Amino acid sequence: MHRRIIQNPVLRGDAAASLFFRYSIERAAYKPTPWDVAGQILVLQPGQYFACWREMADTTGLTVKQLRRAADKLAAAGMLTTEPRANRGNLVTVCNFLGFQAVDEDQRQTDGTTDGTTEVTTDGPTGGTLSKKKEPRRKKKDSLGARNQSSGFDRFWSSYPRRQGRGAAQKAWGKTAELRPPIVDLLEAVAQQSKQREWQRDSGRYVPRPASWLNQRRWEDEIEPALPVQGPDGLTISREYYT
Repeated sequence: MHRRIIQNPVLRGDAAASLFFRYSIERAAYKPTPWDVAGQILVLQPGQYFACWREMADTTGLTVKQLRRAADKLAAAGMLTTEPRANRGNLVTVCNFLGFQAVDEDQRQTDGTTDGTTEVTTDGPTGGTLSKKKEPRRKKKDSLGARNQSSGFDRFWSSYPRRQGRGAAQKAWGKTAELRPPIVDLLEAVAQQSKQREWQRDSGRYVPRPASWLNQRRWEDEIEPALPVQGPDGLTISREYYT
């Protein structure tokens, strides 16, 4: 974790605020990203994400009260803001987000160089030490792909109308990584299928579980058009409004 987070006096000694801020850093978009909010597309900027309090509580393990208190503390310190939107959730913005993505210069110093390389030395033929050409320092495995994968799943989970079996859904998400379309297209498929009569019957009883939806590649399902039927007054109306 970036040294600026670890040593931040606002976060030191406050486990809830520290956890919420770290979660926000990992959850936030790293580039402009379209996000569907109640049928309207909101373009998230770097450092922003959209989520409701309950979703954040389920993910972090904190209570909603703890999250709100942490958000107020971070807002007072100018580190993070939360803005309610359309009664669907909060637009969370991490202030100076890009500053927390920089490589920690102090970490570089621990390797003996400032250019990201390490100097390799070996014993010479007479027992002396020979210096070899600097070699690129090995970088730790980039966690960006894993973070993006997690962020994409969180977006899918928050948009899916039947949030049951999160663990199974996460496994299915990883299993279908090479098969799924871009996240925007995936969310659009969920939004369109959510409007179908079958998904709306009996309070969503027939909506497939998210793991099944992913494993069965249901994003490829064709959307059934509403069939016109004859209303009681002789007018033609859409089937989805006919009772």
